[in-house]
Amino acid sequence: MRRVLWIVVCLAVVLALAGPAFAETGQDAGQPPGGQAAPAGSGETIGGIPVVSPGELGNKLNQLGDIAYKQMSPITDMVAKLSIAASGFLLIMVLVLGAGIVRRVVAALFFVALGLGLWYNAPYVVGAVKAVAAWLQS
Repeated sequence: MRRVLWIVVCLAVVLALAGPAFAETGQDAGQPPGGQAAPAGSGETIGGIPVVSPGELGNKLNQLGDIAYKQMSPITDMVAKLSIAASGFLLIMVLVLGAGIVRRVVAALFFVALGLGLWYNAPYVVGAVKAVAAWLQS
């Protein structure tokens, strides 16, 4: 827990120090140095990279997320099955090791179930968040 807190504090300090750097240059993050960004769809390039619209970027990111989700589902299932099998083995080992490990086994089973629930319901949660965001914007 201390490591996570330390990482969060370090990240906050780095971001706090990086903020004034953008303010001193007088430009927004993501703008090319020394000028305004070219309008999307104009066929122009900045540094050899074609300009894209925010909609195109959003579509590509959605496609990337869908591909990653489809590729990771079998791996997630296998890890969950192995975790449940290991927890079952530890429950059997309670007879040998004593009852002190039961809390850890039950906690492991709980977190495996929570992780699986979050994994399989992620599309629904994202859809609900998008629906609330659309409702708030209207």
